[in-house]
Order: sequence, then structure tokens, then C-alpha cells
Amino acid sequence: MNDDPVIASRVPRRSQSCRRTDSRRTLIVGLGSPHGDDQLGWRVTERLALELASSDVDVRTARSAGDLLDWLDGLERLIVCDACENQGSPGTLHCWNWPAAELCLARASSSHDLGLASTLALADELGRLPGEVTIVAVEEKQHLTGAEMSAEVVVSVERVVGLIVTSCLYDDALVGERG
Repeated sequence: MNDDPVIASRVPRRSQSCRRTDSRRTLIVGLGSPHGDDQLGWRVTERLALELASSDVDVRTARSAGDLLDWLDGLERLIVCDACENQGSPGTLHCWNWPAAELCLARASSSHDLGLASTLALADELGRLPGEVTIVAVEEKQHLTGAEMSAEVVVSVERVVGLIVTSCLYDDALVGERG
């Protein structure tokens, strides 16, 4: 059995969960850039676009968190995937529901023009934020210009994809206690 509490609590339990049948409008956004571990959000959404192709989930990539403001209309659920730093060792997986104090402490790993926390706060002030917002972040090791992703973060891509697919297809919560 997996000893990682984040992963162990989110293993698909198909015998207890049924594939969702409602059409809750969900958007998944991978934030990133082509530099080092900041590619995480893009790599995750590339995989999710394939895994969730037959679902009603919309998957997009963005360089800037500010892009989210153009995509929020009519959403019920938003999942944002990004690299972060200052929250743990490289490859550490974090899942936060908005509002999240941890998100304000986790510096964005790249130069997104309007930070994720600021973008979500602005959307909330404007009354445009969906009812459910989850941030899935992985602690980066480096984001050097032109560098490949570190091994620690590459391994995390599959973990993040698995969590999000399970959440979208089986309506499992990404964050919180589960019975």
C-alpha cells in the first residue's frame, strides 16, 4: 500500500464510486512555461486532454493566471495545475481548495504576470469565481530557461493526472477527508 498520505487517500475506489452522470461544467487549466519544472501544468494538461477526451471537461493551457478571467463564465468547477516553490521538497504534491492561505505563501514558479492567488481573488471580487476551485501544485526544483523538467517533477506528472482524472470521472474530492 502507498504510504504517501496525499496519494493513498485518493486512489480510485471504483467499487465505492460510480462514474458521474451529471454534466457539471469543469475547466482544468495548466499554468506554465517552457522552462524547467514550470512545464508541469502544461505536461499535465497534455495528458488530461487525452485521458478526458470523451468527457465534458474542458482542458486548457496558459502562460498567465490572468487568462483564467476570460474562461470562467458558466463554470461550476475550476482545477488549476501549476508548479510552486517554498512549500516543500521537489516533487511534493499539494492540493488546496480556494481560498487557501498556503497558495498565498507559495510563490509562483514563473513570471506569470498576475499571480494565481491575485487572479482568483479578483475573480471572486467580481463575482465570477466558480463554486468549487481547486489548485493542484507540485513543488519545483528548478525553472531555468530552456531546461528540461527535473526527475522529481516528471514523476509527479502521472500522480497529478491520476488524481484529476479520478476526481473528474468519479466526482471524488481532490482535497479533504474521505470516508
